[in-house]
Amino acid sequence: MGLVKKLKNKDEDAYQYIMNKYQNIFMYMANKTLHNHEDSLECVQDIFLKVYMHIDDCIEDDKMLNSWIFTIAKRQICDYKRKQACKEKLLFTNNELVENISDFEYKDNYMLDELKDFIGEEDFELLTYYIVGKLTFKEIGLITDEPYYKVSKRIKLIYEKSK
Repeated sequence: MGLVKKLKNKDEDAYQYIMNKYQNIFMYMANKTLHNHEDSLECVQDIFLKVYMHIDDCIEDDKMLNSWIFTIAKRQICDYKRKQACKEKLLFTNNELVENISDFEYKDNYMLDELKDFIGEEDFELLTYYIVGKLTFKEIGLITDEPYYKVSKRIKLIYEKSK
């Protein structure tokens, strides 16, 4: 039985073989790109998770396995790099936000707390990304792991709810 068939049958030994074979090279690639060991570890775990979840959808031939796995790795590392850039942009914006909020009078802070209570913590966070962070729906989606169209829909609903 070929390796792809074993992987499709969820053979643990086959997955262990794949992880042993590719883990070091993927860690090297991720560290080289992300410059953060924790993000690299998480990214590599996500690469193997995607292989596990999508093996049934994609390939039939053992000859294509190597390039298919490397394509997943390359895309996953790029996604993590984009997420890092969005988070760095947001962290900078949040530092500005904290400085600006501390300048508000108590009444203004109370209004923000009221809004947060009214729309909920998650929606308040989305609104902060969108308004204060000036992030696009796609950038917010990368941070929250949601498709951009769902982010767009949620933000529109938040606006409607808060009117």
